[in-house]
Amino acid sequence: MANVLFQQRYGRIKNMKPWVYLDKIGEEHGELVNRQRGEMMRNWINGKYDETIVEKIAEELGISCLLARILVKRGISETEEANRFLYGKLEDLNDPFQLKDMDLAVARIEQAIAAGEKIVVYGDYDVDGVCSIVILLECLQLLGANCSYYVPDRFLEGYGLNSDAIEKLASEGCQLLITVDCGISSLAEGQLACDLGMDLIITDHHRPLDKLPPAVAIINPKLGGGAGSSDLAGAGVAFNLAAALWRGRMEQEKLYNWLELVALATVADIVPLRSDNRIMVKYGLKKIGQTSRKGLRALLRETALEGKNLRTWHIAFVLGPRLNSAGRLNSARNSIELLLAQDEKRAASMAAFLCRVNEERKRIEETIFREAVAEIEQHIDLEKDPILLLGGEKWHDGVIGIVASRLNEHYRRPCILISWEGDCGRGSARSIAGIDIFAALDYASGFLQQFGGHKMAAGLRLERRNFPAFKEKILEWAATQELSSLKPSERKIDAEIKPADINEALLKELELLQPCGEGNPVPLFLLRQVSINSAALIGKGREHFKIKTEPDELEGIAFNQAQYMELPWRNSCQDLLFELTENEYQGRKRIQLKVKDMKCSFMPDRIGTAQDSLQRAAELLAASMEELKKGRPVLFIYPTSRILKRSLVVLENYFQRTALQALHGLMNIGERRETVNMFRQGRPRIYLMTRAYCRYYLRKNPFPQNLRLVLELWGGKLKELEYNREIRWEALYPPTAELCWQRTERVMDSSSPTWIYTNRKRTVESLRQRWPQAVVQTGIRELEQLRSLYHSGLKAGASVFLSDGVFAGIFPRNRLNARLFFADVPFSIYEAFSVRGQMAAGSEEPVAALFDNQDIKSNWDYLNQAYPDLAEIKAWLRQLIDLRQNPIYLDLNNWPVTVERFPRGKLLSVLLILSDLDLCRWRKEGSIIEIKLHKPDSSTINLANSPYYLEGQAEKKHYQNLASQIEKSLKW
Repeated sequence: MANVLFQQRYGRIKNMKPWVYLDKIGEEHGELVNRQRGEMMRNWINGKYDETIVEKIAEELGISCLLARILVKRGISETEEANRFLYGKLEDLNDPFQLKDMDLAVARIEQAIAAGEKIVVYGDYDVDGVCSIVILLECLQLLGANCSYYVPDRFLEGYGLNSDAIEKLASEGCQLLITVDCGISSLAEGQLACDLGMDLIITDHHRPLDKLPPAVAIINPKLGGGAGSSDLAGAGVAFNLAAALWRGRMEQEKLYNWLELVALATVADIVPLRSDNRIMVKYGLKKIGQTSRKGLRALLRETALEGKNLRTWHIAFVLGPRLNSAGRLNSARNSIELLLAQDEKRAASMAAFLCRVNEERKRIEETIFREAVAEIEQHIDLEKDPILLLGGEKWHDGVIGIVASRLNEHYRRPCILISWEGDCGRGSARSIAGIDIFAALDYASGFLQQFGGHKMAAGLRLERRNFPAFKEKILEWAATQELSSLKPSERKIDAEIKPADINEALLKELELLQPCGEGNPVPLFLLRQVSINSAALIGKGREHFKIKTEPDELEGIAFNQAQYMELPWRNSCQDLLFELTENEYQGRKRIQLKVKDMKCSFMPDRIGTAQDSLQRAAELLAASMEELKKGRPVLFIYPTSRILKRSLVVLENYFQRTALQALHGLMNIGERRETVNMFRQGRPRIYLMTRAYCRYYLRKNPFPQNLRLVLELWGGKLKELEYNREIRWEALYPPTAELCWQRTERVMDSSSPTWIYTNRKRTVESLRQRWPQAVVQTGIRELEQLRSLYHSGLKAGASVFLSDGVFAGIFPRNRLNARLFFADVPFSIYEAFSVRGQMAAGSEEPVAALFDNQDIKSNWDYLNQAYPDLAEIKAWLRQLIDLRQNPIYLDLNNWPVTVERFPRGKLLSVLLILSDLDLCRWRKEGSIIEIKLHKPDSSTINLANSPYYLEGQAEKKHYQNLASQIEKSLKW
């Protein structure tokens, strides 16, 4: 089974064992290929924004910067625009007469009403069409028109105008035919109506073709109208026509009663909730809750929504599907009559009927979905076909649109489903963002009998004999668009926040963004590096994933995401993408995170955007998490203890502390022995070990039998492991090359960020005198604090950043590509490379050195004090023996004359080595050190048995290599 973390995040690698997968990583540096069909990939997109605009809008509107930031990231850059978005009123709606041909349509309808002509409103059978019919029909009736409606039978007549219906209406005396939510592509049918003596008014919102039907007036916001009307649903267009007819005749409040139907249609038809749509849905939702419409009230009761604070999702997932179900399985007349019902009892009966039909629809939908998936898995090559085209015998053509949407989401590509009956087929097409399915159908229209729709959804009819040619043409179009067979879906982040930001005040302010839906989604927030304290699967089928975080005790739930339980949340911190909601249970309200996506914090936000080493690091850490899940240890090996400690600081920001275990020679003996026992037993942890200690360990112990993965940060496999073929050995970075250094006397001022590496307090103080506004990041262990300092520094105009480089080279969110100077000498070539790798990635320039030869010597002084040599250790031991005390007490603040010639700074280092050799035990309280010699008569010392000494030798060796490189470059 391939790595679970990458399956969940990027898609599964087909038929690969973990170690084969790591081979692929080594060959391609993290290229993700051969993803198994049906697996989802997600890019997290945290868009840029102008903080100046954010602050301006926040100040002028009196809202938080967080809310203003959400608005700006959604394209709102002016205060007036933001004010209209948040506080838009009905008076702000566009004038309906801005819509092209509105004046012609109103004049012709007024003429028909005055003359008593028979008017028929002809609409579609979905929620948009049904609501459009009811709006215009009731409006005409109130204006005294002689009118009726017609809705085609989905199964016998299909979508839009059809010749049989037009001939029937003409024979019944229809003189003025008004379409709602259809008609824009009905060229032949429009001509037929004209030939039969009917005047035609088309109101529609679907994309027009190059040629338009013959009509008295065509009202379509895509043909011209106010800027706020361009995305109207069919019901929105019908409402504008009603408003134009209504003007000066009746009270506006009666007009606004139809907003409840506009809201139903606009949300159900998935059009953007911006401009006029947003205002109409905002007030329409309130109207639904207060409705006097008997049928709608009955449906609210039947669905247990009566008296609730309605949201758009109540329409999208509860009311809309029930109103749609009639047209899908039966007749849309049932939904129309429900909305027109005047009798309470009949309304209740019809509402119950629609709910039963909806249940039947769901059963049929699931059957078709399973059959379609089976067909795709067996007969479609997902690596070659970027658009799914398939059909089934007598698949219910009232349901295939929903199934196409599910397949579209499941396989992340457009889908065209055909229901065959005899030689004819009816189809539904659904697309994904960035792929215009209407354009695809237009390209292949020579093989279609009829089609219509928009970028994201369309309907079509064709003959069975034309299907192969149609499919070939669609795939030909896809090839011209250079569509890849799999594109990552995107999660757009509205704001990255901290647990402290989550409170009732934020929840209340977010209400200003309602209604949310298409074009104005519920805000998606990001929390990074979350520790999950507990998790459980809940629900009847244990399909929902519920969590509680620590230490903030936030509660979260991911609906229908039981697979999240397989993520290593016990060992790895998680990044959460979530909507902020309020959950009420047994009368108690709590803020809840509605988790929409989740990943290990070390995973990149985007696929394939990280530099090779970082992408590879994430993949290897993912493999490590899989090992821990299987109950096996993982070993990370570092060249020096200093590099290990720096890495541990970083890893502690991404993993639970219990998952990490350092093991090196600088640890105290008791802790080291305990850790060695854990490692020998093969307990599942990530063990961080130095090369020096690894060699020491292998002299006395074999690696645990269940160890399968060893990661060495820099290439150079230990020869001691060559015989062990069961262990998979991986290197994150290749062996280091030489760096070219260049002496620099001073740092020239620059507006671009300047990073200065420093590892000494006195250097920081000196640099702060030169740049008082410099941002000091040395000594920081929390990654979020470091990021906060960086961003606040930039905001304050700082251009100089002082850093010890601890977080350099391992999982930065962005490479900085800034100017880099070394004010202090790093302690190894590895440290120098890791700092340069982040702060000046890709630079070909020599490394700028502000230090001099004396600074190199200062580092040597430090190392020699921390790691004494054999002669010093022997001299110290002889002196302790000569004191002829046991135990011995020494006061660091009152250094005895008897040991005056020995530097007190080296005493602790010497004692650590002697205790490694079991020559003494010691303890320190305040300035007093108690030393108990174990073998006071022994002067034999074998330093190969002291892990501390071996670590020191490694540190000195690597520093010597670096110093030699520097001296070679600078010719000192």
